[in-house]
Amino acid sequence: MAGNDFRKVLIKNTSADGQSVNVDGMLKASKALRFAKYGDRLEQFLGSKEAADGFMSDLQQAQELGARALKAQNIAKMVIRYLPHAIGTIGGVGAAAYELTK
Repeated sequence: MAGNDFRKVLIKNTSADGQSVNVDGMLKASKALRFAKYGDRLEQFLGSKEAADGFMSDLQQAQELGARALKAQNIAKMVIRYLPHAIGTIGGVGAAAYELTK
């Protein structure tokens, strides 16, 4: 279910053409995932607190550098870096990451 929650956040913050992801929206929604009703959904999805912290740190760095949007491929690479074991195993998320890297 944590994977589905992350997928919803990703889809909500992806542009209509699928080429970019809103950094501010993604960061805000990811913070909300950290304090969800059922626990830290980002940690549950990525598999460890360190991976969740690293992902959030990458998003915060992009925001601090003034990025309003990142290419969808860059977000997919971030997810893949922190989630190598789950690509292809979590329904929809592996497919979403694949679609973003095309």
